[in-house]
Amino acid sequence: MKKIFLILLVTSFGVYAQDGAELDSQIMAETIMIDSVTTKPKTLALGVKLGIPNIIGGNVEVILPVLNNHLAPYADFSGFDIDPDEDTSVAMSYTEFGLNYYFGQTGTGAYLSAGLGNLTTDLTFSNIEVEDGIYDGIGTVEEKIATTNLKIGYKSSGRFYFRIELGYGIGNIPDQLEIQARSASLGETSTEYEEFPDIPGVSENGIVIGNIGFGISF
Repeated sequence: MKKIFLILLVTSFGVYAQDGAELDSQIMAETIMIDSVTTKPKTLALGVKLGIPNIIGGNVEVILPVLNNHLAPYADFSGFDIDPDEDTSVAMSYTEFGLNYYFGQTGTGAYLSAGLGNLTTDLTFSNIEVEDGIYDGIGTVEEKIATTNLKIGYKSSGRFYFRIELGYGIGNIPDQLEIQARSASLGETSTEYEEFPDIPGVSENGIVIGNIGFGISF
């Protein structure tokens, strides 16, 4: 009788252990499946950026499926007007195209960025001195500033994301601008020179880059 009971006990334990192992395997498989779904990179990100030199503008980013989702081409674009002083107004447009390299494999987290920026400035100067004591000249000039941008950044995960970027755009900023100024009183046009206006983040060697962004990922 004891032998029969022992055999039944061992058999029951074996069946229970086998069922438990199968259940554990099933749970593990489902967990892996869920993790793979939740960590699957979202390939398209659309958002806005606020800061320098964007001021406020749009951003598009695409996570490439090659190389374990590390690479993401991007494009930034914006347009805005500023008045550095009462005699100067600047209409600016900014575009940037480049590539982000994410350290992780989900298109989120920390990344390095390299790109080419183009800052187009349409400058209008008024009250220019065209002759001694005559300050009624008005002149406009367009200046395009090309920069090579290097940045570090961080992008949060989830459908709604937040990002932050810091970096510098290397380029040559002119000290002076040659302007064809027309005098309102004399009706004559003369060549004058004006200093490049003070624009936030813009120096003689390039542009400071600092922005925050947010948007949605698909």
